[in-house]
Amino acid sequence: MRLLLPPDRNQLATHARVALLADWMSDWLSRSVVITVAGTYGQMVDAVQAGETDLAWTPPVVFAGLHASTRFALTAQRQGVCSSRGAIIVRRHDHAASIAELGGRRAAWVDPLSMSGHLAALSQIRRYGLDAATLFASQEFYGSYSRALTAVLDDEADLTSVYGQLRDTADESVRQALDDLVGPRAAELRVLERTGPFPYDAMVGTLALPEPLANDTRDKLLALKQTPGTSSMLLDVCAAERFVPAEPAAYAWLAATPSFQASRRSSRPVRR
Repeated sequence: MRLLLPPDRNQLATHARVALLADWMSDWLSRSVVITVAGTYGQMVDAVQAGETDLAWTPPVVFAGLHASTRFALTAQRQGVCSSRGAIIVRRHDHAASIAELGGRRAAWVDPLSMSGHLAALSQIRRYGLDAATLFASQEFYGSYSRALTAVLDDEADLTSVYGQLRDTADESVRQALDDLVGPRAAELRVLERTGPFPYDAMVGTLALPEPLANDTRDKLLALKQTPGTSSMLLDVCAAERFVPAEPAAYAWLAATPSFQASRRSSRPVRR
């Protein structure tokens, strides 16, 4: 069985984590599991639609257009909810008090299709009646949260955005994310503004899975739970308490965004 993961949040842990997760899932499912990490979110669209993976942990804007290419779709439940809020991050001594004061700054994003690392921030900017294309002096994509944050820390950029929890009035989950991503240097950063809410990523079973195997895998995923004294590595990687059925309506609004249309375009060269 093949599982495709999105570009990793912590590049330093990618290879070790993938190998350990593949071993854990092979034991859990009693079949060999091969795990790969996509280079970009656009590559995930191509792989799912082409049936080149059996399972995929897809970002919301990718999942929004993949219903016809899936046998099932589940999402993460965290703190009893299936949606979250992100955060726009600046250096600690930046004097900006809101997004409206970021004119002429340099933005460092994760990926064009990353919800927490790009799209949620753009949505928040539009709430001010602003357009990122004219607000910022530049916008660059760095491929991962850790690289985008490092660009801000090293003064290659002035702001970025990361993930957090929905029920988080004091920004504890964002501070934890920053600690996980850049370690002690997180103290050099601060939350400017929260973004969202928006739905979590979705675990999809693709049409490459025979229907009986898809049903069995779905049931096993739904049965996974984090309980005292036991641990599910897959739930750990997906930062989930459990998987629950995804509600397509929660993702439908994404189909109206320019990024959704961009995600439908293949990342592969045209064959001639």
